[in-house]
Amino acid sequence: MGLTPAAGLTPATSRPIVTATKATPRKSAPQTGEPTPTLSSPKTFTSVGGTVEAQCVSATQVEIVSQTPAKSYKVEDVSAAAVVFKHGNSRVRMAVTCSGGEPSVATSPQ
Repeated sequence: MGLTPAAGLTPATSRPIVTATKATPRKSAPQTGEPTPTLSSPKTFTSVGGTVEAQCVSATQVEIVSQTPAKSYKVEDVSAAAVVFKHGNSRVRMAVTCSGGEPSVATSPQ
C-alpha cells in the first residue's frame, strides 16, 4: 500500500519541485539622439458648443482627455482627434492637432 505524493512534490523527497533558470541580461535600446516624447500637459479649449480637454502623446499625436457640452448642446460624435457638439440642427466640430508636442484646436460649424 503506497502513498501518492501531493501535487508538486517529488516521491523520493516529498519536497516541492523548484526549477531554476538563468536570467538573460537585457540589452538597452540604441540611442538615436532624439529625445523620448513625453505627454504635454492637458489643455482646455472652449467653443460655443462645449469644452474639449486634450494633450499630445507625441510630437504629432493627440489624445482627447475629456469633452463637456455647453448648456443645451450634447456630444454627438467623438473620434481620436475631434468632437462634434450638437444643438438642434446646429453642430460645432472641434478638431485637435499636435504640432511640436503642443495641442491646438480648429473650431468650425457643420
